[in-house]
Amino acid sequence: MLTKDTVLKKILESGTKGKTRSDIYGKKTSEKETLEKIIDELKKEGKILEKGKRLYGAEQVSQLPVKKEEVGEGFVKMQDFLTLKELFSKEIESLKKEVKELRGLIYQFKSEIDRAYDYINDIFIYLKEPSHEKVGSVDVDLLKMIYDNLNETRHFGDSVPVPIFKDEVKKHVAISDEEIDKILLDLDSKEIIYLQTLDNPGDFSDSDRGIKFQGRILYFITWTKREY
Repeated sequence: MLTKDTVLKKILESGTKGKTRSDIYGKKTSEKETLEKIIDELKKEGKILEKGKRLYGAEQVSQLPVKKEEVGEGFVKMQDFLTLKELFSKEIESLKKEVKELRGLIYQFKSEIDRAYDYINDIFIYLKEPSHEKVGSVDVDLLKMIYDNLNETRHFGDSVPVPIFKDEVKKHVAISDEEIDKILLDLDSKEIIYLQTLDNPGDFSDSDRGIKFQGRILYFITWTKREY
């Protein structure tokens, strides 16, 4: 009659070859049911493991050769760990890159918000000044504020086109292009701004709205002096 000790002994003695159930009960088919109960108990106790249809001692499993296609229950290859480690490393590096890019966008967004607050503060200051409401007169502070806003929001690089500047000024003050030209020439003479000559007027469709002065067309404004 099969006992737990005899079954375990047979399995351990088989070494890395292992034993099938038929190897153990031989011709005594009547002991199949008893053998199954013993095998279940030995598995639960962690003394044996089953791979395919063969039974092995728990300590002998590590000595078994592992084929590439074998990833059975309870058998994980070292190369699988290395592959997973490599995949996780790549994912982590990708996440680090995305976090870095996100931080850059957040910093840029905060800078844009700061500039917007500065512009809003300028507007409040402008609205509080009674002199700014006078039709036909333009305060230099207002012109500077308009210049700064255009330069920042439209990225002109300190060279704001005169036609665009004129259109923006006229949104705030009832004034003609000719009057704006006179004011800009006056500021240029005082070196508060610098008016840049347009070398190739044909390259700009609105060059005729620049300032015509001594045979030249002054087209770009650069604010050179912050205090006056």
